Amino acid sequence: MALRKAVCLSILFLFITGCQGDAGFIMTSNNPPPQGGNPPPGENNPPPQGGNPLPGESENIFPTIEGNDLNKQKKIVPDDFVEKDLIIIVAFQKWHQSLVDESIENLENNDLDLSHDIIEVPTIRKSSKLQEIYLDGIMRAAIKDDKIRNRTITAYIDKDQFRNSLDIPNEETIYWFLVQKQSKNILAKGSGIITLKDINLIKSS
Repeated sequence: MALRKAVCLSILFLFITGCQGDAGFIMTSNNPPPQGGNPPPGENNPPPQGGNPLPGESENIFPTIEGNDLNKQKKIVPDDFVEKDLIIIVAFQKWHQSLVDESIENLENNDLDLSHDIIEVPTIRKSSKLQEIYLDGIMRAAIKDDKIRNRTITAYIDKDQFRNSLDIPNEETIYWFLVQKQSKNILAKGSGIITLKDINLIKSS
């Protein structure tokens, strides 16, 4: 199943390489981002170039994004996951799937799937609606497991804006976020495969 899923997502990411498009975020605040000048003492440095952060958002708040799971159900992350603390694993590249799979396996082996909601979010640059439907169909055809379908939420977004809103420097690895239930507050975060050290951090947060 994991191999089939990896092959499917490899095809997906190869197909969409180079796609460009507009932002797919829901703007959740009307506060404009700061303009020019140096940040006040104690605040974070401005985000790297390549896009603007979501208005009113910071790296300690997870931005609201729309996507569809592989059962064709529209999902809003993190708003639709409020009953438990939420672990979001974000992937950017075709080869990240093995990192995602190993991370979820580590979480499940430590029973985090019982105490937390766990989702994986492949991020793809926004393209035409027809192309998005086609790509979703490729993934759905290869993945029959409802559990995997439900937890995989594909987000067609402005990737630069998304990364800047979370202070993600590049797309070289996966990033994970622990979001507090009934909020968008990030309790813990990290990059790369989720390790035992990360799991202990999640449990203590």
